[in-house]
Amino acid sequence: SMFTDTGGHWAAPAIDRWAGYTVLKGLNGKFRPNDSITRAEMAAVLDTMMGYRYPAENTFSDVPDGAWYKESVLRANAAGILNGDATGHASPGAKITREQAALMLARAFAVDQDLGAGTKFSDKASISFWARPLVFGMEKAGYISGYNDKFNPKNSITRAEVVTIIDKAVRTYYNKSGVYTEDSPGLSIVAAKDVTIKGATIGGDLIVAEGTAEGSPVLDGVEISGDLIIKGDCLRPFT
Repeated sequence: SMFTDTGGHWAAPAIDRWAGYTVLKGLNGKFRPNDSITRAEMAAVLDTMMGYRYPAENTFSDVPDGAWYKESVLRANAAGILNGDATGHASPGAKITREQAALMLARAFAVDQDLGAGTKFSDKASISFWARPLVFGMEKAGYISGYNDKFNPKNSITRAEVVTIIDKAVRTYYNKSGVYTEDSPGLSIVAAKDVTIKGATIGGDLIVAEGTAEGSPVLDGVEISGDLIIKGDCLRPFT
């Protein structure tokens, strides 16, 4: 295991995979998989994963200068991933709820909204109105499934559970320069410069993230069953 406290944990394979991508960073060799994840930690994971480049102006009264999470929170805010409340608070230290986590992940992964007509969540009425379209979109995409037919939207979500959702959603993560020829069975994300995908089939959406940093990913004979989604100011790839 990559961490001293994840050996034998049910989420260890997913944690190790994303730690290997350097998306996850523990503290003093520990990941604390069963701890609730905070809004700041969630912003940091998605910021590292997607390579958000531009911070928003800091209008949050509870995001002070010098805070370890400041830049990640502001970049996630600029990318439309994390929004504050009506009182100007980002609540970085608050435990994130399952519906808030689903909303942030859905925004990051460009998930389509859904009305939930086919939802299997028996507690769908407990899901906040503002979260329903993207929670149901995450369910329809197969990224979340709940537990015993319940989503438990107001419960806090653990660090291991968040990583498991990410691992289930993102099938291929191109985080290093190079030529890739293997097919991908689902959502794929390009987050590095000078990536060439050649002769492959992408079985879902392909997101070219801000982490390409104005690079020019090349798609050579690539078939994409979903959408090609260009984020930020990266150069448009060509086929």
